[in-house]
Amino acid sequence: MADELAAPLLYDPRWAVLLGGIVLVAVVSPLAARLLRGGWRPRPRVATATERSRVIARIDAIAASRHTTAEAQREAHAALSTLVRDFVSASGSGVDGRTLSELERGDLVRGATDPALLEAVRLFNDGAFAGRPQASVADSVAAARRVVTSWAN
Repeated sequence: MADELAAPLLYDPRWAVLLGGIVLVAVVSPLAARLLRGGWRPRPRVATATERSRVIARIDAIAASRHTTAEAQREAHAALSTLVRDFVSASGSGVDGRTLSELERGDLVRGATDPALLEAVRLFNDGAFAGRPQASVADSVAAARRVVTSWAN
């Protein structure tokens, strides 16, 4: 019986190299295609009703506080701007850190030319940066509410 057993046949090492190459191409090609098409973009996050109501509550808190001095009014406009920009940016639009002129040109991933957003940012900028602001805090609060309630993600 020992005479009937034969040594195992060995595969040619070129088969292992070929199989490794096929696996490497199968793994690397989708990654390379994705990078060449524009890279990875974060998947937009949809705002939940809880997030929306939390932002509305913060807008209401700003509206309820007294804005008797020019400095308090500027701070209110800046706070509203931060709230709205953070809320909209969470959906992947890239609004945070953009200037009004960039928003008007539409240099964003999506949602750049939303008229309610543009009007709100105009009011926030006027109230926060103008020497003699035309926008009242009440106008900015109303614009902030419009953006948050109508933002579709």
